[in-house]
Amino acid sequence: MFAMRHLTTTASAALLALAAAPAPAQDASVSGDGVRFDGSAVTIDGVTAEESGYLVVHETLPDGSTASEPVSIAEVEPGEGLDIRLDGEYLYNQIYSVTLYVESNDEAGFQSGEDIPLADTPALARGEPVMTTFVIAAPEAEGSADKDGSTDS
Repeated sequence: MFAMRHLTTTASAALLALAAAPAPAQDASVSGDGVRFDGSAVTIDGVTAEESGYLVVHETLPDGSTASEPVSIAEVEPGEGLDIRLDGEYLYNQIYSVTLYVESNDEAGFQSGEDIPLADTPALARGEPVMTTFVIAAPEAEGSADKDGSTDS
């Protein structure tokens, strides 16, 4: 079972808390203080990676699995407090999962899939893949109706 936390944001204030469980020193880890959405990319703040690898965003499907093709991939170098930008086509109200992968082969670029013998592998913390989820909620329309039916002007 993946360790996940469900997060929500709005486009106008796209700041999310993003955190994976703290990991023992020997495990890879990623943690962040937020996710920001600027209309075309998400930026994950405060990422910490113990090894070179990739931060990969996938759509989460209605059955809870992830789509086979990633929405975005960004290279990650070892370090703490990194801000990682992930360009891609993001949809409002869609659940996305973001996973930290370790560069686990000698091939350049991210490789993943059951048919790839030397695929890059998820970083682990306490034996679980280091990942979380986020949602980009649709912005409220100007002049939208309040609970009592009045509109903002």
